Order: sequence, then structure tokens, then C-alpha cells
Amino acid sequence: MPMYEVEHVCTLTPSQKDDLAEAITKIHSEQFTTPRIFVNVRFTDISEHDMYVAGKRRHNNRIIGYVRPSPARTRAEFNKLCQSIQEAWDKVIASLPQHPFNRVDRTVGDEKELRTIFVLPVIAAGKEVAVEIPEAGKDREWLKENMMAFEKRAAEGDDEVSDMIKDIKDRNLLE
Repeated sequence: MPMYEVEHVCTLTPSQKDDLAEAITKIHSEQFTTPRIFVNVRFTDISEHDMYVAGKRRHNNRIIGYVRPSPARTRAEFNKLCQSIQEAWDKVIASLPQHPFNRVDRTVGDEKELRTIFVLPVIAAGKEVAVEIPEAGKDREWLKENMMAFEKRAAEGDDEVSDMIKDIKDRNLLE
């Protein structure tokens, strides 16, 4: 359901991408009770792209999260989401032993700095696993309504849906 675009100018290793994607998935799925299968994370190296801030060419790392809107999701919740994502970036990307952020005198503008996080509540509709996505805040009801269809897909060999069902059960998302 949500789509996180990690646009980076610094080089990220496959392991860093794996760890950051896992962190973002965990953060979003736990904060909003979304099954993990529906949290999408895409990495794009934008080091060769022209980006301008205040009319000047800049090269900054940023994460843009596209989420479902809901009056029940407050600005404070979205700010908490941003803070958690920032902490995950700092742990996975910026806290490498050779990285200047580990020094007391770290410098602003370092290529590994996460400069921007935007959360945009813009996903009005969509389909995932061939099922229409629910309104934000109505995930539990939606899961209950669609569980038979999910179980059928899992029985037909869809490993992702099998993992989703395990996640739902492990986290008691149907209660």
C-alpha cells in the first residue's frame, strides 16, 4: 500500500539497501498495522540527476513516502514516522565506522546525510495481490473480508501471500 522512494546520491551496498528496506517495512507495518507484504520500498541512485533547491543545483539523499490518507492519521503520527525513518537511515547508512557522523565534529552536507523526508498522503485507491486496497485505518476489517482469497492464493503456491498470512497471524492483525 505505501510506496517509499529512497533517492540517494551516496553509494549504497546491497546489504545497506536490504537493511534499510527491512527497517522501513518494520516501521510502517508496526505503526499503521499494515501487513508487511504491502510495504513497498524502491531505491534510485540520483547522483547523476539534476536537482535544484532554492534555485541552486544540489545533490541530497531523500526519502519520499506515498501513503493512504485518513483523518485518523495525525500530523504527529506522520512526524513520528519521519523520525523513525531518520533513525533507521542514521543507523544503517550514516553510522558506518569510517563515516564522519561518528565523529563529534561531523560536517553538514556529507554525502551520506539524509536531507529530506516527505510523507505524502496521496494513495486514494489501488490494488495489491489482485485485491482493492482498503481505506487507511480499515485494514483489520479488510483482512478479515479477504482472508479466504488470500488463503486460496497461498494454497496455489503464492509464497508472498503465504508470508503475509504468517505475518498477520504472528501479529494478531485479525483481532
